[in-house]
Amino acid sequence: MKLNKGMVSSWNKYFVFPLCAILAFLLISMIYNFWKSENEIPQWAINGVVQKVKYYDKRGEPEITVSGKTYYLESRHWNIPFGIERGDSIFKIKGSMEIRLVKHTSGKVINVKL
Repeated sequence: MKLNKGMVSSWNKYFVFPLCAILAFLLISMIYNFWKSENEIPQWAINGVVQKVKYYDKRGEPEITVSGKTYYLESRHWNIPFGIERGDSIFKIKGSMEIRLVKHTSGKVINVKL
């Protein structure tokens, strides 16, 4: 079967353009989410006792709640080689990428930098 110019044009109009638009939208949203997280995390000011801890995956990335606010500590930002537990004290200064954790059972102070 021979394709004429009108068939190719309609194929491009109904398939290629929407596909490119979807790919562009996905790329822009990925870049925006990365940029947002890179700019949001340094603005965190954490100071208090860990009220709640959840570990979602095998990498050990915790989601913690301190003073009613929830923070997700991703491994691409911090290598946390220890378990954060409920009752531990955690501190992070706004603008810094350093976390200080004080274990509630031993009083041991652990500093983690980006």
